[in-house]
Amino acid sequence: MARSVSLFDDPEFRLAAPGAQHLLEALVRAYPTKARIRALLLTTGIREAEVDFDGSTRTVWINVLQTAAQAGELRELVDAVLRDPSVAGYHPVIRGLLDDARPAPPAPEPAAAAPPAPAASWSVFLCHSSGDKEQVRALYERLTADGVPCWLDQEMLLAGQDWDREIRRAIRASRFVLACVSRESVAKTGYVQAELRRALEVADEQPEGSTFIIPVRLDDCVIPDSLGRWQWVDLFGDSGYGRLLRVLTAR
Repeated sequence: MARSVSLFDDPEFRLAAPGAQHLLEALVRAYPTKARIRALLLTTGIREAEVDFDGSTRTVWINVLQTAAQAGELRELVDAVLRDPSVAGYHPVIRGLLDDARPAPPAPEPAAAAPPAPAASWSVFLCHSSGDKEQVRALYERLTADGVPCWLDQEMLLAGQDWDREIRRAIRASRFVLACVSRESVAKTGYVQAELRRALEVADEQPEGSTFIIPVRLDDCVIPDSLGRWQWVDLFGDSGYGRLLRVLTAR
């Protein structure tokens, strides 16, 4: 009986558990149906008959990754995803995870430390109050459906992780931070203010004139002073989402 091979065993894709989880989540969102997965497999050396298609899409993807690793086709599978223009929005995420997976280059001198691997590149960090969770999740699902990779704590944080460290890392690795505010959240103290402080620190490091923090009004609230220097988007307006998407997808 062949030994079970997973993503963690492949020397070219030696991902830590959080990295493998993020890669799985990105693939599930990029190919959310079994028909899409089957179409992708046709472009690789993996035969559909080798994969168990029973269960949820997530379960199928786990079977695909294990089958690809066991057959030595994992690199071809990932390369096929990176060649697929229909999921181009996920390419930076997957490339960033693979960069994390590659071994650090050897140090020039025995005493020198190897440089750290770069962080995964998330396009959008969704900063929000717990009271706005449902509205922000709806925004997350809409953006990911439109091909914009997003970091949302409910989706990306895993049990046992140092959540404060992971949030700091995600903010610094993101291209944009959407500061989602509402009448409830601007009157509330808590971790959303801590997230904003970290985002504001990173914003000060950005080149002058660049767009990093985008305030997003979920309702007709007053923008906090800390966000007042940036033009906001009204998500509750008729054209608000379209305006936001144009900024996030501009090249």
